Amino acid sequence: MGAYGINNTLEADFAGIDRELIATLSGKVLAVSGATGFLGSLLARLVIWANDKLGLGTRLILCVRNAAKLDVIMPGIAAREDVTVAVVDFSEPCAALSIDFDCLVHTAAITTSKVMVERPADVINIMINGTRWALESACMNSKSKVLFLSSMEACGSFDDAVDVYEGTMGAIDMGSVRSCYPGGKRLGELMCLAYAKQFGINAVAGRLAQTFGAGILPTEGRVFKQFASSAMAGEPIVLHTDGMSEGNYVYSTDALSAILLLLSKGISGETYNIANEACHSTIRGMAEMVAERFGGDHYSVVIEGKDSSQFGYAAPTKMTLRSNKLRALGWEPKVNLEESYRRLIGFLADSNSNC
Repeated sequence: MGAYGINNTLEADFAGIDRELIATLSGKVLAVSGATGFLGSLLARLVIWANDKLGLGTRLILCVRNAAKLDVIMPGIAAREDVTVAVVDFSEPCAALSIDFDCLVHTAAITTSKVMVERPADVINIMINGTRWALESACMNSKSKVLFLSSMEACGSFDDAVDVYEGTMGAIDMGSVRSCYPGGKRLGELMCLAYAKQFGINAVAGRLAQTFGAGILPTEGRVFKQFASSAMAGEPIVLHTDGMSEGNYVYSTDALSAILLLLSKGISGETYNIANEACHSTIRGMAEMVAERFGGDHYSVVIEGKDSSQFGYAAPTKMTLRSNKLRALGWEPKVNLEESYRRLIGFLADSNSNC
């Protein structure tokens, strides 16, 4: 792995992002919460790369709970002159960020499904405390902008096939502790709207489809990493459900492009879906595609049919997330599902060869 966790595959990904979008951060101060998570660390690495390669001149405030973990993910980054590290712990209410900033991207959240089932109170407390912290920090910086990263899970679930726009809301099972996550994200979107209307701050929500690609963390345990790892090892891809739930996906650099665009053009109080409709697939269909394209001569997909409740998976759904509203701002995703896996597998292979 190269400097700050950037290897050749990831650098090629960054080079493919629209330079005009990257330039919208030129000379600004960008705060990123959850900077040890996937998207938070990826955004930080993009800015560092652009500072070094393009002379972007952006200052970073990296907000983390664990500074030692930051050094593991991006070794040496805290020592850079263009980086300030702020330690914040959203398990308790936090004072607003005291450092002036132009933009704040709030990514911090517990995203591990099993933890959502085992520690639901922690999940929702971190969600509420963190979102309040981000919005109160914007209240302290009147010319700043906050982007809250929500999730497609905020839409709820649907029994029938449906196109889901920003105002399309399905059911959230309030009798399930797993609903701490979608319920918390839905509340976070509402908090952005409430603060924008009551206090006049510039707050926007980006509702992400499942995001993956080059730059995923070594601790990643979600199914896309399992599918890629199984294909690379020539092993069967194992499903713990029937795989008929429909998934909505977006490649990591397409998500970064959406983040940059929303920081530049997103309208305060609004929520925007971030999904590449070309990446829509059932879980089983995706597994079969990965096995066939990347699994070698003896690929296979195995349905184990276990009780999936122990894994804390989201409720099955048939929705297709639509990004018309974001596309109207000029966003165009570039990476389809097969290419997403090709790049992900390239990143994993590149990382393994440098271990």
